[in-house]
Amino acid sequence: PKDFVEGEASTEVPEIVKKYKTPDKLGDNLSEFIVEYGGDLYQIPAPVSSFISNGWELDETDTGITVTGRGHGFVTLIKDDQRLEAKCINYCEDATSIENCFVTNVESGVYENDTNIVISQNLTIGSSVSDLEKAIVGVEHEKSTSSDTDKYYRIMPGESILDSYNISVEEGTIDRIKIKNAPGYSKFTK
Repeated sequence: PKDFVEGEASTEVPEIVKKYKTPDKLGDNLSEFIVEYGGDLYQIPAPVSSFISNGWELDETDTGITVTGRGHGFVTLIKDDQRLEAKCINYCEDATSIENCFVTNVESGVYENDTNIVISQNLTIGSSVSDLEKAIVGVEHEKSTSSDTDKYYRIMPGESILDSYNISVEEGTIDRIKIKNAPGYSKFTK
């Protein structure tokens, strides 16, 4: 409306960000969405601030400064010449800085990003397709084959099919991993 006055974003670190605990090990359950990324452990979604604490820097030319309450934004983080472009969610009622929002996806094996990534079952870029197939026995997944040597796996270990691991395999080895986990507000804030 014409008379709308934009309020200021809170500068306080929200409780939900304070409650985030960095995992102490990778684990072996894909449904936990724990990843070793660039040598550090995260449980996705993870606060932008946890990436910054581990040496990632905001690309302020390609990142929003604040995010509305219960809104989403985009962040670009850079470390060691690698570029992570991620969607992030503000799980708070009030507007807050991008640092207090949660990164909902990480990836490696794509243009401008070959960050070392390890997921549950010690799967990483270069792992064999047989190791991947052993790791996903009993876990909901889809597999598509575009040729004799290229395959694409979509692993959905959580409650929502939107939360997944997308893994590309070329010539028998993993060449790309993308993790997405963006639980709804009510589930994540319990």
